[in-house]
Amino acid sequence: MNTPHSVSEIARRLPERTTREVQDVIDVLLELWQTELLKPDLEVRIALRKKKPIENGLMHGLGDAC
Repeated sequence: MNTPHSVSEIARRLPERTTREVQDVIDVLLELWQTELLKPDLEVRIALRKKKPIENGLMHGLGDAC
């Protein structure tokens, strides 16, 4: 899934938000994650708030791997 597809899907699910608002939030989120994931030994936990059960994700920082 790429960013434009994600923005379109989120905007469709949140009709009270404009596509531009969704894109702005995604841009900030990706910028924050990109910066944080470069730190060694970092974990980013993604806890999803969904009505149906879904497996929560876990990403590990890349550290010096880049």
